[in-house]
Amino acid sequence: MGALEIGSSALRAAYAQLQTTGNNIANAATPGYSRQRVILAEAVTSFGGSGFMGRGVDVVTVERQYNDFLAREIHLATAAEASDSARAGALARLDRLFADGENGIGAAYNDLTAAMADLTNRPFDPAARSVLTQRANVLAQRIAMTDQRMGQIGADVDRSLGQQAVELNQLLAELAGVNDRIGSAHGSGHAPNELLDRRDYLIEEVNRLVKTNIHINHDQTVSLYAGTGDALVLGTKASRVEIANDPENPNVARLLLVAGDRSVPMNEAMLGGGSIAGLLEFRNRDLQESRWQLGQLAGAMAHAYNTQQSLGLDQNGTVGADVFRAGAVRSTGAGSNDGDASFTATITAGDQLRASDYELAYDGSTYQIKRLSDGAVSSFASLPIEIDGLEIALDDGAVAAGDRYTIRSASAFAGDFAMVLGDPAGWAAASPATPKLGVDNAGTLSVAGFGITTHDAATAAPVTITFTGPGTYSVSGAGTGDPTDIPYSPGDTVSFNGWSVTLNGTPAGGDTITISPPADVAGDNRNAAQLLGLADRGIVGGRTVTNGYGELVAGIGARAQAAEAGQRASVSWRESATTARDEVSGVNLDEEAARLIQFQQAYQAAAKVITTSQQMFEALINATN
Repeated sequence: MGALEIGSSALRAAYAQLQTTGNNIANAATPGYSRQRVILAEAVTSFGGSGFMGRGVDVVTVERQYNDFLAREIHLATAAEASDSARAGALARLDRLFADGENGIGAAYNDLTAAMADLTNRPFDPAARSVLTQRANVLAQRIAMTDQRMGQIGADVDRSLGQQAVELNQLLAELAGVNDRIGSAHGSGHAPNELLDRRDYLIEEVNRLVKTNIHINHDQTVSLYAGTGDALVLGTKASRVEIANDPENPNVARLLLVAGDRSVPMNEAMLGGGSIAGLLEFRNRDLQESRWQLGQLAGAMAHAYNTQQSLGLDQNGTVGADVFRAGAVRSTGAGSNDGDASFTATITAGDQLRASDYELAYDGSTYQIKRLSDGAVSSFASLPIEIDGLEIALDDGAVAAGDRYTIRSASAFAGDFAMVLGDPAGWAAASPATPKLGVDNAGTLSVAGFGITTHDAATAAPVTITFTGPGTYSVSGAGTGDPTDIPYSPGDTVSFNGWSVTLNGTPAGGDTITISPPADVAGDNRNAAQLLGLADRGIVGGRTVTNGYGELVAGIGARAQAAEAGQRASVSWRESATTARDEVSGVNLDEEAARLIQFQQAYQAAAKVITTSQQMFEALINATN
């Protein structure tokens, strides 16, 4: 009977090994499956007269091949890869938006500058004016369209975040259910391998969305925590992720981690990894800062061109009207505000605009303005507030202590950017006043420079500067006060009525300079030359329009390249970690095939032991008969 018992145990062991190997082969391509093996132990021996005799083999359990350290590395690498891939993909889309050099903003501005040069050369030519109008309109359309497409990218990211939040909630709920089943199976004394595989697979999938801190409990259930320490899954209870408007800025959607009655805002720094973190970083930093830069460009350009237009005369002799309209500044109050104020902002110095929006807070006595791009805070005792080339003023309603408002300035300038000078004759090519040397001047007096700083009713009033000798002069004309005996040195600037003229040379007594309106307004190009010169002036935060736009494009390209490099590195890390894990947990079909033959032979040998035992038993019966 001992031989029969030994054969039977060997048969059971070989069958268990065949079954487990077959299961490995069947699940070779199953996501999350860990290779299993049968754990055998020698059966308890019994003492006989001849010593301790073996009693066969016991099947202890079926164990999955698993390494906790390698599994945790997979989870970290997965979170990093998902974050880098999500951000790199979104940045690549943003980069493509600015990749068309022939049909982009830069090319449109170059065309505008070339058309402005034609107007300067031919201010009387209707064709030159018409072409300039068309070029300005194309530039405005491209700026507005680019901002709209950036807004669309942001909206698509928000939709993707919503979808991923739903997916994350499903994964967390399923993981809590798996925890329940694992806990119920714990009392059996054997590991529920398929549940543990599902547990680890779900953890990996969760880390594709958000990076987690993992704690394996004594009963093999798992507790997951977010970067803040808030629980995502705790036993059989799962938190959920919701999307809601930010109470500080209702125009912005934010993610909330909801556990019971407690809600915690989620941001990319808190999450630390996963595709949700990558998308949040892109939306809140990459996309937002790029839109701010585009808005700064639009606001600065509109202010500079409109200001210069207002200093000239159009073809009909009328003061130049605005060329461009920047998008209107919007204010949004926090949901907790007691006041109902709304604010407006006017550009006062376009070259001082910053690529940023602002947050305004009122504590009952002091207004604090926070620049959102760098967090710099400035305090003001009253409204209106002058900051970074903007004048922020109360538009309507009242402010209460504790109120907070978001002032959307740079993010709004490009959205509704438009060309508003409809009539080509409206280009203010002419200057309202021009200097002219007296025809009978005997000295070496010359005009080194002339410019209009402000334009009012007196600007075009005739003014005569008369030199009473090489070192003195008198001024006569409306608005001047007719001063006399003013000292003169070569290089001095004379300013009256909104104009300034810089003089060089040595005048003779009786020499004159007359400041008066141009004889032919339609043919004058002095203000057109000033408009053309804006292309070479640092009107965008100290940079030219071309350099400012180039910095925007280069910045996006650099971000995209850095994100792509980070993605390659994290993909390599994840692949390396996966290879290391698969060496332990993965199914090698060649190895399993060899083991299948081995266990098949063991099964046949065990069957032979049973057959031999039966033959011995039959021989013994026959002998007793």
